[in-house]
Amino acid sequence: MLKAQDHHYVPQSHLRRFTRDGKKLWVFDKLNQQCFPNNVKDVAQHLNYYRLYPELTEGGPTASDAAEEAFCTAENAVSPLIDDAVETALNGGQISEELRGPLSEYLALQYLRVPKQRNAHVAFQRKVSERIMDLLVATEMPGVDPAAFRVELGAGGEAAIHVRGIFNENAVELAGLLRGYIWVFWTTEAESLLYSSDAPVSLIPPPEPPHARVGFASRGVHVAVALSSHVLLAMFDPRYFAVIQHAEFCTVPLDQELVDFYNRMQVLSSTRQVYCGSDDFAVARKECARPPVTRH
Repeated sequence: MLKAQDHHYVPQSHLRRFTRDGKKLWVFDKLNQQCFPNNVKDVAQHLNYYRLYPELTEGGPTASDAAEEAFCTAENAVSPLIDDAVETALNGGQISEELRGPLSEYLALQYLRVPKQRNAHVAFQRKVSERIMDLLVATEMPGVDPAAFRVELGAGGEAAIHVRGIFNENAVELAGLLRGYIWVFWTTEAESLLYSSDAPVSLIPPPEPPHARVGFASRGVHVAVALSSHVLLAMFDPRYFAVIQHAEFCTVPLDQELVDFYNRMQVLSSTRQVYCGSDDFAVARKECARPPVTRH
């Protein structure tokens, strides 16, 4: 029997880059708008989050942590590459284009593996299954309440839906789109800290409306992820941002206005928690105070 264990949906190797000592970062909770220090091992994780039960035996369900192991393998392979890229960027160097392939795959997995995406997958599956059941009951058993046939998925069922959605070509397709973007590495001044969050890969709509529903293939989007407190990778749709093609894989200074913009995007993309190397969450507090209708 597998032991219970914490599964991180944001890797500790990523979170450590937002600490001063490799252990402690600051957390802002969007629900109660409180901030507090915490250890990287204790945030962005849930117990047995990716555990699956693929087989039933006489002794009960057989557990598998194959998905968690796959995530760990991907993290361990790319983490040294990100460390090197961060160091190169902070020294003003040119980032190697060899990073594009492995980091595209890693970021695709990272975008898809978080609770925000699980909630979306599960909600869609539940809506579809309930609609089908309603139609069947209405046809075969008129007058019977279809709610009587609805079954709660439980954590294991939700994990199965989520993991299947990640590895059923979704991650491969997303990695391919990211690989085709224009990659620019932004760096900040020492006193300007970037946020991360429980959903660290942000999909940012185009600057021109309408953009009510956008995806990674939508014209004019770009994707941003802070790789550390001082280095941010922005990936731009080449159809819209061709003018910056010359800056690809270069390191470019990020002014305070853009630091605040990308930190705001982290607040918007997060489910509940935002992370920083200090307790300065002024941007997060300001964003949480805004009426929802103005948040775009």
